Parts: sequence; C-alpha cells; structure tokens
Amino acid sequence: MNFELIRASELKSQLIEFAYSQRFKELHDKVLNTVFADVKNYETGQIETVSVEQLSPEEYFNFLDWFTLELKHTDGRSILDYFMEENKEKLSVQDLEALDRWRDVFESTFKIKNVLEDGFHALNLFNLKEYIIKPTVSIEELKTIEKNSFINARIVPYCNYHIFSGAILQLGFETINDTIDYIVEIMSEQPALYFQDNNAGVEAGFRLQKKECEIFKEHFGDEIFVCEGYNLKNNYEQFYRKAYPEIKRMRNLLKQSPCEPAAEEEESIEVPHGFDDIFNKYRDFETVAMIYDDIEGINFYPDFEKFQKLFSGDYTEEVDFVEEAAAGENQPSSDKKKILFDYLKDESISPLVFKKMYERYTGNALLIISSALNFSPKDFVYDRDMEKYLFNFKSYYYKTKPIPSILPVDIQDFVKEIIAD
Repeated sequence: MNFELIRASELKSQLIEFAYSQRFKELHDKVLNTVFADVKNYETGQIETVSVEQLSPEEYFNFLDWFTLELKHTDGRSILDYFMEENKEKLSVQDLEALDRWRDVFESTFKIKNVLEDGFHALNLFNLKEYIIKPTVSIEELKTIEKNSFINARIVPYCNYHIFSGAILQLGFETINDTIDYIVEIMSEQPALYFQDNNAGVEAGFRLQKKECEIFKEHFGDEIFVCEGYNLKNNYEQFYRKAYPEIKRMRNLLKQSPCEPAAEEEESIEVPHGFDDIFNKYRDFETVAMIYDDIEGINFYPDFEKFQKLFSGDYTEEVDFVEEAAAGENQPSSDKKKILFDYLKDESISPLVFKKMYERYTGNALLIISSALNFSPKDFVYDRDMEKYLFNFKSYYYKTKPIPSILPVDIQDFVKEIIAD
C-alpha cells in the first residue's frame, strides 16, 4: 500500500470539496457557463445556462480541476491559495509543500512507454520529456491503458514523480499516421506547448533565438526590416533559408551525445506552414515590418511605415492625440491619430514596438506618447514609467512570461518518438 498516494488522494478530495462548496457556487456556475456556453449552445443558436449534466464526465472533471488549481480570482489568488491559507494550522509542512507544487499543473498528450506496478512511464509528446505518472486510484481501474497507447491528461508534481489530476482521456487513433498528424498539427500551431514544464527547453530555445536574431540583423542590416505586404513572404523565406542551417546545427548539438557525430542529411528547407497564415494576414498592407528581438523573437507590424513616420518626424500634419470618440463626429480623421491608437488597442501588437520607437526617436516619442496618454513628459522616467503607461493597453504582454519563438528541436523529432517501438 502506497501511503504517499493515499495522502495525495485525501488532499485532493479535501481540496475539491472545498472548491465545490456553497462558498464558490456562484463563481463556479458563472465560470462554467462562460467556458462552455458557446460550445453547448452552438447548434440551437440560443443562449442557455449550462449545467453540469450537459457535460461529459471528462469535460467536467477537467473543468473542476482547472477551476480549483488555476483560475485566478480578482485578488490574484486561486482556490488552492485559499485552501492552503485557511487550513495551514491543520496541514503538515509536507502537505503544504505538496499542495504548493500543484500550482505547476499542466495538461498534455502522453505516449505510454511502459506500464509500471503502480503507474506509468510516459513520454510527453508536446515537449519530449519523460515522466513517471501515478494514479491516486487502483492501477487496476486503468488496465485499459497499455504500452504504446496515447492519453490526454492533466498532471501535477508530487514527491519525486507526478500524479494524475482531473480526467484521463484515452486517444484512440486508427493509424500511426493519424497520431503523427495530430501531434504535428498541434506543435506547428502551438509551439509554446513545448516549453510547458520545460526549463531546459526554454533556456535552449532562447540560445537558438539569440543566434537567429543575430542572423536576421546580419541579413537585413537591422533588427527592423520593412517591406511591402506582398513581399513579406519572399523576404522572410530568404532570411529563413539563410538561418536554417545554423539553427539545424545547433539543434543537432543539443541532442547528440559527446561522441556521436551529427548526421549529414540532404533536405529541402521549407518555412513552417504556420507562417502561411501570417503571410496571408499581412499581404494586403502597404507596408509590414518584421522586428526581431532577443527575448520576444520575431513579430510583424502592419502599416509600419506610417507608424514609424509618426515618430521619426516625417509627418508634417498638425494633430492633437485624442481618440476618435472624444474628437467628435465632425472633426476630420487623421492617419497619425488612427495609426497610433490602432497600435495601442490591438492586443496582438507587442509593446516592444513602442520601446523601439522610443530608443530611436526619444524626443518625438516622449512628446507623442505623453500627449496621447495624457501625462507630463518632464516627469517621465523610461525604466520606471513606460510599462505603467502602456499596461492598460498591453496587459497581456506584461502579465505573460516570455518564452522563445523558436523550438530547440525539429518537428521530425516528435515524429520519431511517436513511431518508436
């Protein structure tokens, strides 16, 4: 009998009971409806309240697990935080340490490499890390999970292994090619999943990103490159083909053993297919900028020439920087005014571009931004105040920990792990 797992089960039961209590019912129902309303009402086209009974057990168990461990309340705390604070006198130091680690919960798709006596040896197919995962129920209840099968699960660290948290969904792919297509599509569209619970991968990714940034600056002569929208694809592909051999070499060095030489392979260099959406999004703009930053990686900015001219002083038109609604319906529109607030309000545009303009055109940038955001330029200190004034427009970026935009592994590495054994 594994007393560690018994204690984990007890702690999880107490925590879920706490989350499911009357105290959080109103929030529970509101969030449940918010998360599932669009999905459950899609067919009828009617807005209805979503009930637990409408969900599959797997959907609800995973919702409840997320609601308990991850959802942040208005004070920035989760139900897990409330539970630990209110039970700190009843719980042991070991219990509190275990619960604290449950903040690192994550969901992924796993390949079962081996079935153990009380758990599974599993490979995370989104970051290629291996885990020992144990259930808090009898292993007999999971006997349908066999070697080389695939599951989707939420897991949390516990002792020197992980335990399941929420529901386990077995993925019944008909062929190995179906599995490959599933993983490759997800990793192409959501490469950030690779860096989940993967500090070594993050460090390696930033090393590759720094090198690619150097190649970008060498290729274009600057960290900012501007071209016509219809030429974006061609210019990016030229850069990518130049950078790829060095990135491939670095990837090989990361994965080979000290005495194992890197294999020489003939291959065609193709831009990742996810970039097709980017090219299509920006091709009709008069100008588009690519900006490569050591930390943020590569980002794209529409109508950039107009935006840059605003700060460089090449615009001669007089304008006061007020939003359209405040300016009044009869006041003529201004391209200067529009491009500035378009960039501010677009949540997909990083605050990085404002920092770059400040670095290059400090005097103009300070006058323009202070006038637009209504603060005194004479009291402005860049390191102290830039984030403060941009935060309301760019809170997502400031609240999100940066991760590399380049993977330290090749997409074929995922395929090799899927077909192994």
